[in-house]
Amino acid sequence: MISFFGADNSKIDSLVYSSESGAFTGVKAKSLTVSEENALSGDYYNDELNMTVKIDKLDSGLIVQSFGLGSIRLFPTYSDEFFCDHDFFSYIKVYRDNRNSIKGFLLNGFSVSNIKFAKVSNN
Repeated sequence: MISFFGADNSKIDSLVYSSESGAFTGVKAKSLTVSEENALSGDYYNDELNMTVKIDKLDSGLIVQSFGLGSIRLFPTYSDEFFCDHDFFSYIKVYRDNRNSIKGFLLNGFSVSNIKFAKVSNN
């Protein structure tokens, strides 16, 4: 069974799928403003992997570009959290300083968790 929920009757912002194995909640994807997309754009580096990736803003949203991984689409889910369409690069969570400036992100994916990428430049 699928149940839909919203703050008022005109906008649905979440759903719950219930089955014999349990209940799973889904929420409406977050939309980013142009300013939020621009703030995320830039180069990010991880010293353990010696890897730099670039987050670029396209007309259709944000992508991560990497020499070894190609172009990976970012889909905003919650505030500062993104689902990605790649096995290794499947989920990122942005972290900020005490002035709310983006400092980098944590990468999670197939066989990796909380790999820290620091922002090294803006686009």
